[in-house]
Amino acid sequence: MNLPTLVPHHIPESNRAQRILEFWFGTSSKLATHPSDIDKSNIDGGTYRKAWFLKDDTFDEEIRQQFLTDVEQAAAGAFEGWQNAPQSAVALLLLLDQFPRNLYRGSARSFSTDPQALKVAEYLVETGADKSLPPAYRFFIYVPFEHSEAMAHQNRCVNLMQGLIESVPNLNEGFKNGLDYAIRHREVIERFGRFPHRNKALGRESTPAEIEFLKQPGSSF
Repeated sequence: MNLPTLVPHHIPESNRAQRILEFWFGTSSKLATHPSDIDKSNIDGGTYRKAWFLKDDTFDEEIRQQFLTDVEQAAAGAFEGWQNAPQSAVALLLLLDQFPRNLYRGSARSFSTDPQALKVAEYLVETGADKSLPPAYRFFIYVPFEHSEAMAHQNRCVNLMQGLIESVPNLNEGFKNGLDYAIRHREVIERFGRFPHRNKALGRESTPAEIEFLKQPGSSF
């Protein structure tokens, strides 16, 4: 995929990308003002939302109602032009990497657009565009590396998360925990060469060692 040069602060498609960013990062979503969802203890270090990583049927349904069509269009390549700008590229990443995990829990579709998301993330990192964005945006640029089952991507994610912590002194604790999760993901790939918790959804047969591993709390992240 040939990606164009990034142009800062351009949001295409009639502000659709901006609407996605506002929803996810806490401006327009009704859940955004819920005190149990948002930790604003350190705004300079990024606003962290617990709903991002919890199974929440209400949050999932809100994504389905507002963005299902966008997710399907992004998967079909309709929004490749969003890669023209760092901010809209993050919106595209959410459509390809995060929203499918909310919409298609337990199915192969949860991971089907991961390769597309990874290409966008790689470009943002390689061009240095990630460094121009707020901490929360950077965090979600790095997550596609964590979702990969390739060891090289796992190593890169750990390095990127470490760099985020080092470059943002007041980083919210929620994002700091991202480094621990990155290390844990890498350890699973080191051990099994894949994520065992995906086996059922992807029709892969689990090994005896993987079956034992999946009995452990937190093995499915």
